[in-house]
Amino acid sequence: MEELEKLTRAKQYLDALANGVDPVSGVALPEDTVLNQVRLARCFFYVSDVLRRVIESGGNVETKPAKRGLTSFSITAEQAREITEAEAPLPITHFCALVSAAVCGEHMKKLGYTKITGWLVEQGYLLETQDTDGKRRKRATEKGVALGIAEQEREGQYGRYIHLVYSPAAQRFLLDHLPEILIEREIEIK
Repeated sequence: MEELEKLTRAKQYLDALANGVDPVSGVALPEDTVLNQVRLARCFFYVSDVLRRVIESGGNVETKPAKRGLTSFSITAEQAREITEAEAPLPITHFCALVSAAVCGEHMKKLGYTKITGWLVEQGYLLETQDTDGKRRKRATEKGVALGIAEQEREGQYGRYIHLVYSPAAQRFLLDHLPEILIEREIEIK
């Protein structure tokens, strides 16, 4: 039996089960059978629809666009110098978005913040602590505060937390050191 024929047969079985019918005998399933549960029927309908799409595409499975082919984020010292820091203090995620918007094309991964914050911990600008709930957090050290990293207390859905923001001076510092940060952190990760 060809693969598409097997898929078609499997879809027919699922359609029958979803409609409360024994796929082999064609007889209605008893109401109290586990196969007649609403949640299972929904699951059967869902899988049947997936099989329908696979059959219609000739057996090809659609996937999300792959991120393969994207190059790792990189930046030259010259590119970093050309980026203008924001006028207001920014969280590190917004800083990374600002840099990515200036440098990344469609074939480059965006800049993530973990390499930067890891480097800031190593350099003594941030300190990694553990909250009473066991979550790891980063706090600004005296050196970090002098650089322009400020702690703001915020209220979230799970209560109060410390939010770090980076002043324009701290952003410029990060931009000036970004190529170095990426190289150092890449070597350590490998």
